[in-house]
Amino acid sequence: MALGRAVVDAEGAGLVGADIGVALGHCSKSNSPIFKLTTRRRSRRVDDERYSWRPALSHTLSRNQMVSGEVLQVVGKAAGIGGLALGVFLLIFRDIIRRNIFPKLSPTHAYRLITLIVSLTFLISAVGIGAYVYMHRISDDLAVEFPGHSPEPVILSHLQLIDNQRYGDAYARLSSDGKRRISFDMFTKVFETQRAPLGKALHRTFYGTAATRQLPDQTRGAFSITNYLSVFEKGRFFESVTVQAEDREWKVLFHTLAPCGPPVCP
Repeated sequence: MALGRAVVDAEGAGLVGADIGVALGHCSKSNSPIFKLTTRRRSRRVDDERYSWRPALSHTLSRNQMVSGEVLQVVGKAAGIGGLALGVFLLIFRDIIRRNIFPKLSPTHAYRLITLIVSLTFLISAVGIGAYVYMHRISDDLAVEFPGHSPEPVILSHLQLIDNQRYGDAYARLSSDGKRRISFDMFTKVFETQRAPLGKALHRTFYGTAATRQLPDQTRGAFSITNYLSVFEKGRFFESVTVQAEDREWKVLFHTLAPCGPPVCP
């Protein structure tokens, strides 16, 4: 019973929180750079939990990666502009080129050859422009900085609001992207039907945190995913809260639940 899956079924918003929630039981063993978790299996209450925050080195751009991206942008831009200019030049002066460069070819064969060259030139231009646009977009996404402070206070505040069924306040604190993905009515409905029936939260065991530059749905930015093994009056669940950097602050993007099964919960 993942809240994220209910959101997807209801809104079709492409929310991947359910997939994250379902996979929590296996994240600690994953070698994926997205889910390199720092886990603590000792049982403790969330109120007493304190963990240091720092973005994982595997999720930050190295100097070499930044230089490579800049080089690719320059090369792509040059190839795009140069290819377009060369293609236009060949089209305008195709008759002169045919007479002076391919004098021994018939007009038909010469024009075919020139057409092939022009087509290849425009293809190179299109690839260059595409590479430039792609790298420019990635650079903008990666320009979002990780806040220097821990996301823990924001996460705990959100969980407390949900536990107290203050869904309006919780929704108001979502990130802009979170509000675009789900409406207030659907947000409230999901938690009223999926979270409220579980009863009070007895305690939450911190299960791991991860910093990432890209979510499984290809959304890029600066994110932190924090996982808990939560014990409610009516069962134990894996609980995941994904926050994203917005205006140099952490704001909640996803909040998902998934039933806790073997081997963690026999």
